[in-house]
Amino acid sequence: MAGARTRRDFLAQGLWAGAALAVSPLVAAAAQAAPPGLGDLRRLYPDLERRPPLDLSTRYVPKLGALLPRNADGRFGPVFKSFRTVLPEISTDCLGEEHPVSDFTCDSSWRRQTDTLRDTLRADFDHVILLADSLEFARTPASGFDGIGIYDNFIPPEQYRGYAEGASRAGLLFSFNVNPGYDQIEPRETSDPCYAPRDFAPPTPSLDFGTAVGRERAALASAARIRASWEETLAVQLDPDLANARKGFLLVYVNSFNEWHEGHAFEPMKDWAELTPDERALGYRNPERGDYRLRTLAELQRSILEPALRKARISSAPRMERVASSWYPRPASSPTSSRRV
Repeated sequence: MAGARTRRDFLAQGLWAGAALAVSPLVAAAAQAAPPGLGDLRRLYPDLERRPPLDLSTRYVPKLGALLPRNADGRFGPVFKSFRTVLPEISTDCLGEEHPVSDFTCDSSWRRQTDTLRDTLRADFDHVILLADSLEFARTPASGFDGIGIYDNFIPPEQYRGYAEGASRAGLLFSFNVNPGYDQIEPRETSDPCYAPRDFAPPTPSLDFGTAVGRERAALASAARIRASWEETLAVQLDPDLANARKGFLLVYVNSFNEWHEGHAFEPMKDWAELTPDERALGYRNPERGDYRLRTLAELQRSILEPALRKARISSAPRMERVASSWYPRPASSPTSSRRV
């Protein structure tokens, strides 16, 4: 548990842990004071390179991300966050027809996999945290998961608390993402009779992307979603009445850095003025400043990380200099022409 540690210390520690996962300019400063990085892990746990912890079949883990954070009690242990984890066996389409879910995996199969992962890592770590992309509060623990980590950007921040309370009642940890909403690139052709364009999120009535005003309205709505999701995921994770604060666990992650096709990438896009005529003809709706999402997130992080980094520099200056020179060096600025559309 957090014990006598201050709220800011605990919050900064959680953000440092997240920085170890995302290698990007945004977290370069945070990573300088992070828990052990890749080089440290190779030194501390050389067997992890020679013997991968577990070769989980893609049938069970379509997407898997992992990092090594420090809990409030000072212990290190890996966190694995999965994608499309605990799914229904059958789905019903818009025509009322039922179809099997192709990547469905029964709970007992998940349990065998999660137990095997823990057994494999037992010699290296005293605990492992597995997060499922699921709101099934009965099936998730039955499948061997410790908590939930939700991918869906259509779950608005105002619903985070209700799901956090539900997870806590089930004895589960939880992590809700910081996201800019959703703005999908629609397919030009589809044979699916049930296909319908996805809505822009957060809901913003009467958006006209053909005008500068419309594009800036969309950017403002997206920036507002980043702030709201940041504030709410921290609020529920630091609530002393809920599971995360009671167990000393904090995990804040962004969704996403480069999922361009779903329109929620934090990776900077081109400014509107930089788009070529061909790119504009394709319907790209970049705002005036293409880096607004990363700038918004950096502003939110700065209020927590800068005081903690100043404190760390004073107390461990030699360590900071060594880390700054050898681990996650700050990348050079990219030329404008290389930025993503």
